[in-house]
Amino acid sequence: MTTISVAPDERVVLMVGTHKAAFLFTSDPARKKWQMHGPYLTGDSSTFHMAYDPREDAVFAAVNRFVWGPEVQRTYDLGNRWSASRNEPRFTAGGGDTVKRVWHIEPGRSWEPGVLYAGVEPAALFKSEDNRETWHELKTLTAHPSRPQWQPGAGGPVPP
Repeated sequence: MTTISVAPDERVVLMVGTHKAAFLFTSDPARKKWQMHGPYLTGDSSTFHMAYDPREDAVFAAVNRFVWGPEVQRTYDLGNRWSASRNEPRFTAGGGDTVKRVWHIEPGRSWEPGVLYAGVEPAALFKSEDNRETWHELKTLTAHPSRPQWQPGAGGPVPP
């Protein structure tokens, strides 16, 4: 996974997630020289997606730990300090589904402070309206009649 964004101060941030770590690269708008930051989130995890949030000058990462499961990480200082959500995206108890991976993390629109979206496997979409403190499932996607036939793609579930 690779994503590129432009920060409010016009620095360019390139985010790279791998099966063993996450990296951030920064440059000025000319993009002639790059500075590497990382590796971050190393060890027992894969970073499936990263997103820059200009509303907070923060980077979010969809991290899947082999032992502890999926989580959404955030850094405000280009990776020097990361913090996980207090509560990760999870299905309602007793529903039968378990979040296996967080595939995608997406900040809300500029006028929606604290809103984040997380796409997960099995196919579902979660929303946080309090900057990752709590997550709730957007059940219209989960309840879609064709969901049982959806097959995972390279990087996340996609409908056939």
